[in-house]
Amino acid sequence: TVVVFTHVPPFFNDVSEQVGWANWNEQWRREVLDILTARRIPGLRIMFVCGHFHANVFRRTRYNGVPLDIVVTDAIGVTMKWRDLQPLRDEAERPQEASKIGGMKIGAAFFSQIMHGSLTYNKSKSLVVGEHDSGVRLFSMTPSSPMLKMRFFTVADLERLQADMQGKDRQEVAKAVDGKLDAVSWQ
Repeated sequence: TVVVFTHVPPFFNDVSEQVGWANWNEQWRREVLDILTARRIPGLRIMFVCGHFHANVFRRTRYNGVPLDIVVTDAIGVTMKWRDLQPLRDEAERPQEASKIGGMKIGAAFFSQIMHGSLTYNKSKSLVVGEHDSGVRLFSMTPSSPMLKMRFFTVADLERLQADMQGKDRQEVAKAVDGKLDAVSWQ
């Protein structure tokens, strides 16, 4: 498994999608993916872990026959409630909507999706910092368990986890957190 960390996602839904403020130039996408898939290594899987979009988006696809995941994770700070992105939490499979927003120019995306097309729109409804929205994605992979696991935790989830772990040692905490992560199945 090759895990690539990059701030901006290469794409959300399709390698040929329109370039915009929140994805890579198509030529760069293809060049990087061609390099990563060139050797045709049996069992190769590629996962891009990205941010930039301030919302959770997950896409499972293939490139040159190689399984490819795009994991875009929300922010610990401001979560952006994109108007055309359904308000689903966590591993929401919504790459088509994200692709449309990500393929826009930044001003157009912000005005139409965050400001709802109005200079007087209350942005606080679209730009949210909150314990039930903001958070982090945790990953786990160990030599004894090479299965990749991950999960998005809101700040509220982390606070509950912290309360549950009071008085436990580091190994107990690590085991408990690992038990809450979801295995990434590559089937």
